[in-house]
Amino acid sequence: MELEPAAERDNATPVVPRRRWFHRESISLAEVAVQTFAVVLGILLALAIGEWSKDREERQQVTAAVRALRAEVESNRAEIANALKHIAQSDAEMADKAKSATSSEPRPCTETPGWHGLAYPLLLDTAYQTAIGTQILAHMDFDRAQIVAHVYGEQHVFQKYLDHAVDFTATGKPMTVESCRYVIAREEKAMLDKLDAAYTTFLDKTKSPAL
Repeated sequence: MELEPAAERDNATPVVPRRRWFHRESISLAEVAVQTFAVVLGILLALAIGEWSKDREERQQVTAAVRALRAEVESNRAEIANALKHIAQSDAEMADKAKSATSSEPRPCTETPGWHGLAYPLLLDTAYQTAIGTQILAHMDFDRAQIVAHVYGEQHVFQKYLDHAVDFTATGKPMTVESCRYVIAREEKAMLDKLDAAYTTFLDKTKSPAL
């Protein structure tokens, strides 16, 4: 057998040992525990941050809604103040003209001298309906939501009364001057005063952002 030259042996391709497909390595339980803890902690932090961000956004929405409701109620109070002036002037004029009237026969209120119709304040509830539609009321605490529901409930009661009073006076039923004055100066005024008191309570109790 002939021997290979030394140069050829040196340039020969080195033999690469075969690599095993499966091999075992030592596993550090401490390292696994640390990695698992880090993953769990990251998830919990992400959830906490998301919840905090959501709560913060809801608080901001509630604050904005309360401001809008307060502005709406203040506007409605101004309407009530004008309505009360209308009632006082109309009542005084009917009383004054009744003194010089040649006849005291009952007649429809719309034909009574000095009658200027029922006061019909334009009471808004846009902010309230928006708070309901966007479910902002659901994020309010119970006390605050109850205050909001109460004041707009009183507003609804007044509006139902006013619709009834308008229908009643529009029938043309003959009434004395005193009866026509009673409708506006006693009945409607009492309803307006009650609603104004509810508005005042609402504004007083929603001053603090904490409520």
